[in-house]
Amino acid sequence: MNIDSPDSTVASNIRNGIIGYWEMLANRDEVLGYRDKAPAYVNILAELFNQWEDWFLPSGPLKMRETYADPVYTEEERAAMLAFHEILEQVADATTTDDLDKFLDSPQWLVLSAAAAEGLGVFKKR
Repeated sequence: MNIDSPDSTVASNIRNGIIGYWEMLANRDEVLGYRDKAPAYVNILAELFNQWEDWFLPSGPLKMRETYADPVYTEEERAAMLAFHEILEQVADATTTDDLDKFLDSPQWLVLSAAAAEGLGVFKKR
């Protein structure tokens, strides 16, 4: 991918979206701030899970290298996205509430938040 190509610009925007998403998930206060700004009808917990799909499309290793190509993404960043995706899926499956406050007091929140912070650490290396 040419770093100056339109595809590179889109990839960079997606990368920034992933960073922003992980920054929110890694910080309880950010999540609560997001809830406070959202309309009352929005299920914030569902949004937290579903927003990942705005930025990440799971695929096999070869497709990952095409979709999240160098030089915008590194191999370590692709691995971090896949690891986070697996954890998100596990947490979503284990979550039995629609209530954000209950979720934020659950072990699942701690796992998801830690996974977001870990992914963020990988992306912030450069």
